[in-house]
Amino acid sequence: MSTIINLFGTGIRCWICEIPIHRYNQLKEVAAFHETTLDNILFDLEILQRLGYKHWKSIFAIEEINGFLIEERNKVEIKNGRSIISKFSANQILGREAFFKLYTTKEVDFKITNRPEHKYLLIGQKEIGSYKYKVETDTFEIEKLCFSFCKGINNENSVVTISYNNKSLKPIKTDTIIRSFFVNYISFR
Repeated sequence: MSTIINLFGTGIRCWICEIPIHRYNQLKEVAAFHETTLDNILFDLEILQRLGYKHWKSIFAIEEINGFLIEERNKVEIKNGRSIISKFSANQILGREAFFKLYTTKEVDFKITNRPEHKYLLIGQKEIGSYKYKVETDTFEIEKLCFSFCKGINNENSVVTISYNNKSLKPIKTDTIIRSFFVNYISFR
């Protein structure tokens, strides 16, 4: 039997990029030549193609992160066939409003090994739409469902993985449109 987990609302898709300093400086020079910012150059597909990049996600990306924002207007729905098992606001995932946690969560962080002579950027896009996950089990137990979240991607909390019974789930369907883009410069102490 299938249990479906639907996420409705705003999500993010981003790439951690490890750019060699000489390539980073090249991008800055191109931005200065066009009298614009580096952020604008990163999202100008025409200029990127002239520099040999097909897309901003091909600029030395070392990891892709997909997330679903933990905020009140985002909704989570868990269905078994036509029956709704649970329906709640995404901000309830963290359980801050309750006396005890309603859902199993795990905080995760992305790890980057800082290499000298490289700049690190988080290049991403905000999306709005729906994300669908599927669990194949005879008896679904909500206690076995775990939402792994990351703090601070674009200064927001996001669910980055969903697992059931310690097995990571992959989205079976996404239906989203891009709303905006962002660049975060990652610094190391």
